[in-house]
Amino acid sequence: MLKGITDTAEISEVVKSFATNEGQNFLSNDIDESIESLLQGGDSELVSVSRIPSDKMLTRINRQIRFRQIRRISLRAAAVMVPFILLMGFIGYANSMRSLSDEAYAEIYVPKGAQRQITLEDGSQIYLGSDTRFRYPKNFSSEVRKVHLEGEGYFIVEKNPKRPFVIEIDDVEVKVLGTSFNVEAYPEDSRITLQLDEGSIKLTASSSQKGYVMVPGEKLIYSRKDGNGTISRTKNESALKNWENQTFSFDNTPLRQVLETIKHWHEVDFQTDTEEVWKYSYTFESGKDSLEEILSDMEKVSPIQFKREGKTIKISMK
Repeated sequence: MLKGITDTAEISEVVKSFATNEGQNFLSNDIDESIESLLQGGDSELVSVSRIPSDKMLTRINRQIRFRQIRRISLRAAAVMVPFILLMGFIGYANSMRSLSDEAYAEIYVPKGAQRQITLEDGSQIYLGSDTRFRYPKNFSSEVRKVHLEGEGYFIVEKNPKRPFVIEIDDVEVKVLGTSFNVEAYPEDSRITLQLDEGSIKLTASSSQKGYVMVPGEKLIYSRKDGNGTISRTKNESALKNWENQTFSFDNTPLRQVLETIKHWHEVDFQTDTEEVWKYSYTFESGKDSLEEILSDMEKVSPIQFKREGKTIKISMK
């Protein structure tokens, strides 16, 4: 680079020229060309330093060589990482789209005097009772299977410990893993009634933070007013039988609750002039379709009589 320059003044002028922008660019380009020549010539040319004018220049060249080696390694790493990053991005996008699809809900309303059976995406089967509203996702999330119920339903839940099944009822949750049970929770009713046939379920109230765990053969009556629940053994063999046969089955059930259940199936209203009728409870089975048959069965087991006047039924003592 400085070959042929022997005069001190000339060397000084060259050094001054290197201090300018043009000189710096020239020097940089010259170094790049030298590095390319060295890289193409192999390691043997790096050993011979007779052509390199100074140790400083050698240090600078070696620094450039290391920089280019690092850059080549970085490019190789990028060639490996970029596809991985793109793949992870695609997975994230797919999961986000799955989350969006999980938000797509369907809603079913079963009118009075009818019942309906449906099968959910996970294979769980549900019987929905008269005057019942049921809301559920078309595709369950990967963490939990959550549905919402207003009314009555019998659930036969597919077991999956990694994806618990949760029924939302206002501020109450019924959590299951895999089981068969009946839920009665109409919005205007102050009580939620659960009857468990198989498996295990837990009712939890967010307002009171109370939890009630049930085992097969038990019945839970939970009060929405005070947040207290009572668990008892049931005499009914299986709540599913009532759905399959379309029958009412009452076990020592207070008259008010019996009438509320009937009202969800038939378009009638009950009236009475005496408070004495409310002290009676009922244990009987009857078909759901015939209101006259239901009232006749109730009259057989109590000193109460019913008189129908259009859509109004008046209750009195015999």
